[in-house]
Amino acid sequence: MFFTYMNSLVLSFLFIGLLFIFLLSRMIKKMIDQQIDDQMEKMIPLKSVRDKISVKVRWR
Repeated sequence: MFFTYMNSLVLSFLFIGLLFIFLLSRMIKKMIDQQIDDQMEKMIPLKSVRDKISVKVRWR
C-alpha cells in the first residue's frame, strides 16, 4: 500500500511539473510575441498591416 501511494505521489509531481513547464513556455512565447508586436508598432502604426506581416520565431 505504501508503494502505491508513493508511486501516485511521484506521478502527480511529474504531471504537475510537466504542466508547469508547458504553461511557462506558453507564457514566454506570449511575452515574446507581445514584445515583437510592440516593436513593430513603432515602425508600422496600422494594426491591420502588422497582422499581415508574420514574424516566425525559431525555438532551438
